[in-house]
Amino acid sequence: MSGEKRFKHKLNMLEPGTRMLKWICILIFSGLLLYVFHFRIAAFVVWIAAGINFAVLLILLAIEAYQDNVLNDIAIKENNEITDALPGKDTFNILFICIVLVQKGLSADEYR
Repeated sequence: MSGEKRFKHKLNMLEPGTRMLKWICILIFSGLLLYVFHFRIAAFVVWIAAGINFAVLLILLAIEAYQDNVLNDIAIKENNEITDALPGKDTFNILFICIVLVQKGLSADEYR
């Protein structure tokens, strides 16, 4: 099963995660300022918003980690299938045949 068939969308949380962390810090600091100036209810509301943002970020990171693990397992399985199909198992033959398979768009089963 290829990665394209397994997931329609692959999460990449590097840039969005960085932006979310910046907003979380801004919200925490804003809540601190509101708390210092005795707007306690508003401060708690802002802190709750920061906590919700952080929880969403953690959930998205967990989903991304799961996708990475599944795609890594698929790649390892495909690599094992390719190396099992090779007639000679020395490094040069493996590299050469893998390059040919990629260029032709073949799988290990089609190579046999």
